[in-house]
Amino acid sequence: MFPNAKDVNKVYKFSQTALAEMSTPLNHSYLCNTVETDVLVNVTSNVILRITGVKLQAFDVMNRTYSKSQKCFSDQELPTANVGNWTVKSNNSVCSMYMFSATANITYMTLLGKTATARIPLDNSTKTKVDGDCHFGSDGISFFWVKMEEVTFNFFFNRTNTGSKFNYYLFNVHISYNTNSKYFPNHAYLDDGNDVVSNSSLRLFESDQDHSYKCSAQTTIMLNKTAGHVTFKDVQVQPFGIEKNNGVFSAADDCNVDDLSPIVPIIVGAVLAGLIVIVVVAYFIGRKRSRKPEYETI
Repeated sequence: MFPNAKDVNKVYKFSQTALAEMSTPLNHSYLCNTVETDVLVNVTSNVILRITGVKLQAFDVMNRTYSKSQKCFSDQELPTANVGNWTVKSNNSVCSMYMFSATANITYMTLLGKTATARIPLDNSTKTKVDGDCHFGSDGISFFWVKMEEVTFNFFFNRTNTGSKFNYYLFNVHISYNTNSKYFPNHAYLDDGNDVVSNSSLRLFESDQDHSYKCSAQTTIMLNKTAGHVTFKDVQVQPFGIEKNNGVFSAADDCNVDDLSPIVPIIVGAVLAGLIVIVVVAYFIGRKRSRKPEYETI
């Protein structure tokens, strides 16, 4: 089993007692078929125990029969991202509002050194924690964060100046997560158990302080120059100026895709009408030519 071992007759013993794998409620069995469960037994020697095709029940077995199965997270179907509606308050009044759906695809290294991808829909139907600030620091940055299942989404909006007239835009998306989160099975070991992916060079969702920004089209941003990315859709945001509207969005500044949407069918219709006219004219010209009298040669 250990070819070319240096110490042939030496016996090694490794153990790990600080585990929280395969957590299962009482009166349930545990089932996991989709992914292998890799357990880091020893960090220094990089000893990994791989368990596949797991079905077990450690307690409350009746009549030698498994109880109802508690599936591992990877065996469960992920929900799709739905449109969230988040607000930030200052002095007990709403000062910024955010509506959109977002799905993060985060690449990470596994214990065995392979690349894996975690898909994380920002599911507003689950229990989340939300907070933020509308005028943070000397630059007056507006931001908010949503925490869900040991994963925190952070969104930062900048403003072009500090005067009464300014534009705002999304400049930073920052996602922090615990490597033991259920979204990251077999994540490589990190000393503090936390990791971060981000993109701080953005200029998206831009509008002026008197309008909200709205866009139904899909927008994708890359994370840390990797294959990881975040996809936004059905966006309407206003990080500044909500307080003067009693907590409702100002008039929307639609993105270019939305602005062009009614023009597209008009252009297509005009092109089709032109083609029909050309076909009809060609038809009548052809008929007129075919009706010319034919003369016999004498």
